[in-house]
Amino acid sequence: MIMRGEFDYISNRFIKENISKVFKQEDIKEIRLIRVLRGYKLKYLENKSPFRLLLFSNDDLYFINETTAEDCISFYTFKIHKDIYIMGLRTIYYDNGTRKEDVVYNKQIPSFLYHLLISKYNTVL
Repeated sequence: MIMRGEFDYISNRFIKENISKVFKQEDIKEIRLIRVLRGYKLKYLENKSPFRLLLFSNDDLYFINETTAEDCISFYTFKIHKDIYIMGLRTIYYDNGTRKEDVVYNKQIPSFLYHLLISKYNTVL
């Protein structure tokens, strides 16, 4: 079993680089990791309301072999001025030890949903 902290260094760099392409670095007030799900659960969330995230709890992720972990989706919230956004980052691992990361979910959310999401699982980056 892989603990969540072992994945953080991969995703943090990717998230910060991609958010800074859209928004100025000084406008970003905070970034929080709120959910980690197995990759196949994306079909339940794609093009759906972000409130569906409340139905899922975090998944434990596993190594398939020495260099390959199972695919996952990490959900982050970030504050830009008074607006709050949620972003889903899918990480796909290949047998040769490489990985591919891409943004699969990006929506603005209300403050009420933000506080519900961070009440269960909350890591400030």
